[in-house]
Amino acid sequence: MTADDLERHLQNTRENSCEQSKQQAADAAAVYVYERLSYFVSSNRDEDEGGDFFLWLYPRIKRLILSFNPSKASLSTYMTKYVQFYYRSFLRIRCAQAAHRNALEQEECVRVLSETDESHDASSALEFLRDPEETYGGKLDLSTREGQIYARKILLLACKSSLFIDDQAIRKVAYLTGCDEAWLMEKCDALRRHCKEKEERFKIERERMNGYYIRARRCELELRSLDRSSGRFAQLEKERSYCLLQWKRLESEQSRHIRAPSNRCLAATLGISRGTIDSTLAYTNKHAYSGAI
Repeated sequence: MTADDLERHLQNTRENSCEQSKQQAADAAAVYVYERLSYFVSSNRDEDEGGDFFLWLYPRIKRLILSFNPSKASLSTYMTKYVQFYYRSFLRIRCAQAAHRNALEQEECVRVLSETDESHDASSALEFLRDPEETYGGKLDLSTREGQIYARKILLLACKSSLFIDDQAIRKVAYLTGCDEAWLMEKCDALRRHCKEKEERFKIERERMNGYYIRARRCELELRSLDRSSGRFAQLEKERSYCLLQWKRLESEQSRHIRAPSNRCLAATLGISRGTIDSTLAYTNKHAYSGAI
């Protein structure tokens, strides 16, 4: 099943929006994912994991494929990004279940999450997925100032981690903080959209950076065969210097790229002042390991 084959099924769904055509598109998407499981699933995990993930994903495939918007991304890019996003959610849920069995398995789960390049978010993900009453002692007492501040910390941390938490975690954050679940879902979705747009710009800049590097290398190779006194040598040397300068500039920008939403984005999305968000997250980060929060 190729991306073009899947696109034809989707086109048929757009032209004939009946349940049968939608189901055919979902079935085609399932075949598309199944044939590429080795690409979506970490190769260093056990063989059964791919099958378990596919069974977990299958009920969600129909909604996934019917939500595709061709004006925003190509079908192959869309499927890759979202299936891998679901795979990370699958790992987090599996790890949370293991954590309830014994502490050693929980440590192993953190290692598994680190293998998916999310080690910096693994602890937060596991905390959100635990039973809320077990972890926090039930709902927070929002009638006290201390309870309100604590609720705001949890809310901001959840929104800051919106790329890495799933719907189950969001429901539990809503339970703890007393905020409306639909409102929190909407805000997390908005933050994810913002981050995806930022990620697309990041990829474009990386492609530009790679292009400058390739041009610089091409100039270097050609310079080796030229006479230093020739006009072509001077021209290529100038182009090489320019490309290296641009490559270093873009590399510096790339090194500062942060996947999570910025505090400014949080302020605009949640309607909370930037100063409040800055101070809350700074305090939370400072005292995260001291048991003060």
